[in-house]
Amino acid sequence: MKLVFRKTIPESRCLPAGVPRIAPYPWRIVQTPAHIFFLFEGNIHSYRQIFMDCRSHPADPDPSWYGHSIGHSIGHFEGKTLVVDTVGCNDLSWFDFKGQSHTERLHTQLGLSAVKLIP
Repeated sequence: MKLVFRKTIPESRCLPAGVPRIAPYPWRIVQTPAHIFFLFEGNIHSYRQIFMDCRSHPADPDPSWYGHSIGHSIGHFEGKTLVVDTVGCNDLSWFDFKGQSHTERLHTQLGLSAVKLIP
């Protein structure tokens, strides 16, 4: 069972970890006026793009292979908290580290707040 489980881990197939699972490896946040990017070390081509320009989600997001393993994300700040709303994920990633799956109808809302700023 363990061998089969390891073979199904998304990262073992070069797939992004997905949302909200993100990644067990270090990551970096890069902010521009129109976007916030999460750059993941564990899989060299993995990143999450959050649109910060007040756009809406597409009416019918295409949960295609790469970009939509992580979905279509829009964000805004509520005080010091970044609120990220994500739709359009495909079903190739896991919801958690135990291997719980999800469908393409996954819709997540995430709030991120800095506890301590690193100089």
